Amino acid sequence: MRIWQSTAALLAVLLLAACQPITAPGGTIPPAGGTVPPAQEPSDITGLTGVTWEWQRTQTGDGDTITVAQPSRYTLTFHEDGMVDVQFDCNSGGGSYTVAGDRLTFGAMITTLMGCPEDSQADAFSDGLNSVTRYTLEGDSLTLGLAGGGEMIFHAAGAAAAATPAATEEAAGETGEGALVGVTWQWTETQYGDGSVVAAADPTRYTLTFQPDGSLQAQVDCNRGMGSYTVDGSSLTLGPLATTRMACPEGSQADVFLKDLEAVATFVFDGPNLVLNMKLDSGNIVFAPAE
Repeated sequence: MRIWQSTAALLAVLLLAACQPITAPGGTIPPAGGTVPPAQEPSDITGLTGVTWEWQRTQTGDGDTITVAQPSRYTLTFHEDGMVDVQFDCNSGGGSYTVAGDRLTFGAMITTLMGCPEDSQADAFSDGLNSVTRYTLEGDSLTLGLAGGGEMIFHAAGAAAAATPAATEEAAGETGEGALVGVTWQWTETQYGDGSVVAAADPTRYTLTFQPDGSLQAQVDCNRGMGSYTVDGSSLTLGPLATTRMACPEGSQADVFLKDLEAVATFVFDGPNLVLNMKLDSGNIVFAPAE
């Protein structure tokens, strides 16, 4: 059993979004209260989405080459709804993107603020993303053109993590941390200790995806979130979630969902379902694997 441990730095920081360009981990973060603009619907994104793209190198406009030591620590995952997940070395982030023909631009980003190793290439990665203006796809390679000349080269790492029938079947047969990862868990209901039940109106809008590296991705109605988790036996601790701040429709259950997640203490599996037990026997949050 691998035990993922959150650092004090991550637990201490409140993550936020603002109408600013991408900010490298450890850089200046705009004051709280800003909002991430709604993602614009991308056009012609065939081949771009559904793949995790690993940064391989950057060829600068002046002829220099930045070679990436660990491509799996610097990634982009584009989603069809105009949002992108980003791995900045030891930090996770995300935001919006817009495609028009071969033009590609990134919107505001939110990132965690953990202190990465001295040899981290996160700043170079972030600086490059700030300058992206266009893209080309050729097989398993993605090239992002930069405003000042030069380009960033990415290779496909494989299909983005998602629930598949095989993954669901495998998860149902496991009982520990391994069963958590590789599946998108959709909230179906919360059963409270007083006997009341809150059912999710649309489970596809409230999800958790546990990653092998200890990071956690969440869909919170119209917003995306990211954070960390720690497993120790059947104990489960969820770190603070950084979320975008779009205004969701009236009737959103986002506040209930987030509040209940803060109380999670342990987890169990009930057939194919994941049950997160809340502290002090205050209730159970039930999730089903996405189909």
